[in-house]
Amino acid sequence: MHADDPYSPDVAKMSAYCTYCPKLCRFSCPTAAAESRETVTPWAMMRLLELTADRSVALTPEVAEAFHHCTGCRRCQTFCRHTNDVPRALWQARERAAAADLIPAAYRPLREAFETQGRPRAAAITWRPAPGVFDADSPVGFWPDCDTLAHHPELIDRVGRLLERVLGQKVRLVAAGPDALPVCCGFPLGATGDRPGLDRHLARRWPDLEGLDTLYTDCPALSAWAEPTSSWPELAHDEPERLRPHHVIELLARRLPELPPEEPLDLSQLMVHPSCMMTRQARLHADVLRVLRAAGHGEPVAMIFDQEEAECCGGQATYRALEAEAAERQAARVAERLHTHPEATRLVSTAATCQCAMSQARPELDICTLLDLVCQAYRL
Repeated sequence: MHADDPYSPDVAKMSAYCTYCPKLCRFSCPTAAAESRETVTPWAMMRLLELTADRSVALTPEVAEAFHHCTGCRRCQTFCRHTNDVPRALWQARERAAAADLIPAAYRPLREAFETQGRPRAAAITWRPAPGVFDADSPVGFWPDCDTLAHHPELIDRVGRLLERVLGQKVRLVAAGPDALPVCCGFPLGATGDRPGLDRHLARRWPDLEGLDTLYTDCPALSAWAEPTSSWPELAHDEPERLRPHHVIELLARRLPELPPEEPLDLSQLMVHPSCMMTRQARLHADVLRVLRAAGHGEPVAMIFDQEEAECCGGQATYRALEAEAAERQAARVAERLHTHPEATRLVSTAATCQCAMSQARPELDICTLLDLVCQAYRL
């Protein structure tokens, strides 16, 4: 690369490895599969990153847009001999492009929604927390996933009751939007490359956590940010360890084995879709299985590609904004695994984002989230 390379040394090394690789990870990339074009393969995007870094290719709007055809799923890393972290590299490329005012126009509604609502969608939400479920003075907080709030807000009350049962105390709903409802952790905004916008958003959010000793979330992205092994560890902004976000599944994996379910699940009829963020970024797949086994009997059905090899559904917010039709095709393709299985009758996704994407793509299939299923097992 060029002497004044704009990327970190690890990214420079990754791009060099990718450049001379014969595209061995191409089959693993959800955007390459959904769009059926070479321009958006991991190899091609990393090659463009290197060519723009050494100024062989100008950083134009068209070139900058190519860096956004990555969902951050990290599946290509699973099949890479060098374990290259392509999402990490491409997020840096997006920030460089954004600094040159080259953020795709398709993101304008999402960015405007963050400015007005603190969330990736501007649509009004009529749901309000049920009285008595949450305690505004509790030292334990619950920060819900944006897709849970947008599509299944009633689940927030149910998870609040589940946390009270498990912890023996009510939790505080982290709600600081202009409508007094939860806001987004900011991951979709960071995925646009707008780092200054993300920093402003987070600066407004941290005061909402004052008085908390513990913070739980069902958002895999928020949980992954706290992991030093994720693609974006620096986005944690070095908040105090006591405010490290823990995924609800981490807590349930420890506590549910001591709390027998009231309506045990028949796991043999369930096919589990491991979310990319939960599995390859937050590293929580083992906890997911512990929770399922505590809530039911039998063994769940594994997808044809499971755990580290699990397929990405393409549901990440910025990719849906950029390539809505391709994202839906990819979600439908992954959901189809349930339709073709001879025994499984229900698909359980470990993330709200994935459940929403696949349910919208294949509404005739029975697809739910893991937390919804657990709440059913405990009659909540």
